[in-house]
Amino acid sequence: MISELQRRSALWMSAGGMLGAVACGGTFSHDCTDTRSCAVPSSGTGGAGDDGDRAAGGAPEPPVAGAGAGADAGAGGEEPGDGCKTSAECGNADPADGEENCVAGACVAGNVPPRVLSITPNDGADDAETSTTITVVFSEALDPDTVTPAKVRLLDGDSEVAGDLELNEGRDRLTLKPTEPLQLWTAYSVEVSPEIADVDGASLVEDASSSFQVRDGAWSLTTLAQGGAFQLPFSLPVASSGATLPAWLDQRGAQCSAHAAWVLRGQTKPSELLQSTPLEGNCNVVSASVAPDGGAAAAWVIGKTEWSQSFADGSWAPQERKTNEVNDAVINDVQVLAHDAAHITLVSYLNGRSGYLPFIERGTARDAWAPEGRLIGGGSRVQFAVGADRSAFAASTRDVSVEVIAYDAAAGVWADETTALPGISADAAERSVPGIAVAAQGDVQVVWVEGAGDKQALKSSHFTPGQGWDDAPATVSASVTGNPLFDAPALLFDGSTFVSAWTGKSGGKLATYTARYDLHSGQWHTDDPHITDRGASAAFSPRLGVDSHRNLMLLWAIAGEPITLAYQRYRAETDTWGAVEAVNGVSFTDATFATEGKLPFGFAPNGLGAVLFRSGTAGSQTLKLAQFF
Repeated sequence: MISELQRRSALWMSAGGMLGAVACGGTFSHDCTDTRSCAVPSSGTGGAGDDGDRAAGGAPEPPVAGAGAGADAGAGGEEPGDGCKTSAECGNADPADGEENCVAGACVAGNVPPRVLSITPNDGADDAETSTTITVVFSEALDPDTVTPAKVRLLDGDSEVAGDLELNEGRDRLTLKPTEPLQLWTAYSVEVSPEIADVDGASLVEDASSSFQVRDGAWSLTTLAQGGAFQLPFSLPVASSGATLPAWLDQRGAQCSAHAAWVLRGQTKPSELLQSTPLEGNCNVVSASVAPDGGAAAAWVIGKTEWSQSFADGSWAPQERKTNEVNDAVINDVQVLAHDAAHITLVSYLNGRSGYLPFIERGTARDAWAPEGRLIGGGSRVQFAVGADRSAFAASTRDVSVEVIAYDAAAGVWADETTALPGISADAAERSVPGIAVAAQGDVQVVWVEGAGDKQALKSSHFTPGQGWDDAPATVSASVTGNPLFDAPALLFDGSTFVSAWTGKSGGKLATYTARYDLHSGQWHTDDPHITDRGASAAFSPRLGVDSHRNLMLLWAIAGEPITLAYQRYRAETDTWGAVEAVNGVSFTDATFATEGKLPFGFAPNGLGAVLFRSGTAGSQTLKLAQFF
């Protein structure tokens, strides 16, 4: 069989312009078949003509016609210069060079397959934006019929990220724009299938891939309102898209009005603002909640009258609906637990002559709320946790017990009665509002602070499906200090463990602590204190958030005049806490902060979060939202 160089020499030296679109005359270059150009071949030694050097830009010397005459031509037994008889005799077995064909006794270059020239973001990039668009550039025009979403994929681990795929007019550039912002602090990979082909039917020789990471977030401030006396909610709901739903009441003179606004990455959407008609009466309480499907509800109290609005189908209900009016009572708090746009549960707390009477009411997004309520127990503000199957649990503290009630999502009803957690001492001095969280497998954890002064302790009780609640509470920490009982201890499930946070003493200074509950051993394990040289932690519970990759956000207030905020990030991939940082631009004065401690905080699965705060004196305050994105 004639050698490769001899075949190519014969081809280019004898066939001339008959050899294809490019005629290289009496010269020969391996690059000719790849680039369709006739680069001047380099001279010298060192194997410039082998495949490795060709990839580096080298070119072989032209072969001498008839070289190798009389040598062993191989199994084919053909003498050099005889030309080819079949296409099987052509080619160098390198798919990247394309398949060659035998034409009129000469080997003619075939169609070179397309190549991926670049993928953006660059492979290994660690600072991509959440708004990143994926771009793949090819060496030539593609057959659009071979370009489908299944062949260019963006992956978050094993999960495919939804996006819009587009081929440019020249058909050599693909863009994939994710339909939702990418998640902060998350690694992504891009996969390009080898089934993509050019207009002549040649497919990629092999698949192409790249990986990158989205940057971590930074804080940005948005001013929501100025000039009134603002009443804040206890919580700040965040939708899965990262859009936050702050709600507040604005007292101006003798009139009060309710407000809510969707805010995404620093931008307020005017079309989604809620602003109620100002009414005579004192602002009392306000709350809002977001459902997994994007539906939401807001509820508030002016004087003794409770109102609510629902958000569904992209807008707020046009009319406010009065849902409850109680004589001889002061409504202490309202909260909303939204499951979907059709079924939303409202919880109200009536502080009447007989004490606290928490009620649960249920309604739909566009219809009136059910007029009857269900008594679920008396005591503190009720805290909620929603499980993966959208079932829920609510917990509240009474004088001698902590009580929990379950919500059956399938049936759409709450249990007939509450369950008092077993083993709780009836002679404890005081108990805080409880914190509650639900694990994916159905385990439930409740934590609370009990005791007074410097003898406070953080307690917990655990529910195991099929087994029930612990026989007696466990002590998470016996050194809780200065923790006001109006505030619920921070608690969440991070996908693997329950995590709680509280304030305690470290070296004579108040510091933030965290601990994890291991589901296998049933034990709590405490981390080192989270300390900053910016000052002591304010005496109330810190805030915790978690994203879908188990990365944590820990946020707490630093006592002083003015008050500032600090935060710390936990990276699950490396099991490490980062440095304590300041929430840039946040400093405020709030005369009621030490007694109310309201610091509404929310965190979404995609790593976007926010905290709501007010500054100034009553009647002349500024309401701001700090967003992490």
